Amino acid sequence: MAKSIYPSIPMPGADLSTVLPAIEAMRQTINLIILNGLFPNPNYTPSETAQVFVTYAALTKTGVVGPPGPQGPQGPPGASGVPEAPNDANTYGRHALTWQIIPPIIPEAPNDANTYGRHALGWQVIPPPGISDAPNDANIYGRHALGWQNISVGANMVSVAAPAGTSSTTFVMQGLDLSVTATIATKLLLSVSGDVANSLNNGETDMQLFYGTGTPPVNGAALTGTALGSMLRYEASTGGSVGPFAKTVVVTGLTLGTTYWFDVGLKVVTGNGSIANVDLAGHGIV
Repeated sequence: MAKSIYPSIPMPGADLSTVLPAIEAMRQTINLIILNGLFPNPNYTPSETAQVFVTYAALTKTGVVGPPGPQGPQGPPGASGVPEAPNDANTYGRHALTWQIIPPIIPEAPNDANTYGRHALGWQVIPPPGISDAPNDANIYGRHALGWQNISVGANMVSVAAPAGTSSTTFVMQGLDLSVTATIATKLLLSVSGDVANSLNNGETDMQLFYGTGTPPVNGAALTGTALGSMLRYEASTGGSVGPFAKTVVVTGLTLGTTYWFDVGLKVVTGNGSIANVDLAGHGIV
């Protein structure tokens, strides 16, 4: 075991030549102890003859270590610290010398039949990529956004073999009952054709196209609706003779979504007039 040496420390006023060796020994020993604490190494371990243990109390008692000096002046204040985080519903984390909001964790997307994509801090439904087939019916469809739109212009046709004739000298309706709904077109092409007759020699039969809304007129009904185009006139060469007729007009100013009826008005100057094998057709135009 190392030997502990406690040299006698001279009292104040002792001869300098006797004090210096003891103080030097203590200084070297203290330096070795400090070095060994900072850098542990056998090279700095005090020798057996030089190892000395001296207490702070002994040093102050003998006067080697004097009393503490006066307290120094107060230093300047340090830099301001970071204030507390805001007291609200957010979660904060330190960033530099400030507080920064930590975004909440986004939950998983809903577990359903939709397809979702991230949008801001939530999930948004992504519409399906494809468009289904157009409806399988008599209408004509066109693509509109992500669906189909009915683009049928509206069309219809009737064929009447032998509506009852008339001897009226003012127009009466034939009751052909053609109806067309204006869908995407406000104009309509209307055509009529057939056979016309009169019961008397040189008997005259007149025809006029009419249209309107509401309940379509029946055969023999009084004149109603709006006239279309010019009047057709047939004069029989002999009583009961038959001749062909045809007429085409363009109807304008129709209101979308409204259903219109179309008919032929018939009158005579003399005799009994009639039409037969009538085809009446309407087709929307754009």
